[in-house]
Amino acid sequence: MPEAILVEPEEVLAPLVPSPHPFVPAREPCRESASRANSPPGSAATRRAANVPLGASVGATPDGRRAGEPIAEGVSPVHGCDTGGPTKVLRSLSRLPTIKSIAQLLNLRLSPGSLESEEGLNRLVALLKGFRSLKLWHVQFNTVSTEALLEAQKHPEKYRDLVVRVAGYSALFVTLDRATQDDIIRRTSYNLN
Repeated sequence: MPEAILVEPEEVLAPLVPSPHPFVPAREPCRESASRANSPPGSAATRRAANVPLGASVGATPDGRRAGEPIAEGVSPVHGCDTGGPTKVLRSLSRLPTIKSIAQLLNLRLSPGSLESEEGLNRLVALLKGFRSLKLWHVQFNTVSTEALLEAQKHPEKYRDLVVRVAGYSALFVTLDRATQDDIIRRTSYNLN
């Protein structure tokens, strides 16, 4: 059997991303501080909240994803494949020329216990400062435990006010379809401790 060659995702994607929509005219930034000048409108790795329905029609992929399972949302790593922690995710994304595209959302799920202490909050601040210094565009967090999400599936009447970040928007967890709930539960939960 041939030996597998491992490469980082950005090594594969970077050559593909530089000009995702060469036929779309450039646009002016919508605000003075915009860093996305000349971004084509609507270009993205995947549309927000489309990873679950899009995955339903995609066959199995070499990373072990089975046919019909959700694909990664936006520029977020595939669930379970991001084993180097949130800083590595940010550094990997910073190597992609995503500045040329809009709607490049990144979902990160943080362990709620990570934020219970002053030290944990300081680590979150450091992570966000790193995010800004890498000139990344968009990140959103969920800080709900897997246990709480699973309980909300079992007893939705007890969790009517549980809000989660989905993909570009927030929603009441119990109002989401089961496939989207399962997708949120499968996101890697990072511990900042």
